[in-house]
Amino acid sequence: MNQGIRKILTEAERAEAGCRMALRHETRESVVTISQELNVSMKHLYSLERKREIDPEMKDLRRAGRPAKVNEALQRRIVRSIMEKPFATSTDLTNELNMGLPHEDQISARTFRRVALNKGLKACRPAFKPPITSKQAEARLDFLINI
Repeated sequence: MNQGIRKILTEAERAEAGCRMALRHETRESVVTISQELNVSMKHLYSLERKREIDPEMKDLRRAGRPAKVNEALQRRIVRSIMEKPFATSTDLTNELNMGLPHEDQISARTFRRVALNKGLKACRPAFKPPITSKQAEARLDFLINI
């Protein structure tokens, strides 16, 4: 059997593997053959067969863990607020965003920054450009007059 790097199966490939495993007695196809063709371990194929017996559609089950606090709509609001005020701090933007939310739906500045990073927005500071002095302004005016 191929001992190389295994690929992650897509939903369609998992369904195909489960069907092939379920029908292998009728088609006289061995588990080793299916494993080599799909580049999947035999143990995984047997687990896909069991999963197909439980649920013929082979949908992914809900995962354990805490549900995400930030939904798609809130993510879009976060990105929009950053685009509107690119030089505002994440704390200020978070406070603005939380004003319109009930207490249980409010997010922290850290969550705000995490969403921004996941959306490809990076933090940066504006370049500091000191104002020109009165002497520099006079020199510029003299230059423009003498042109």
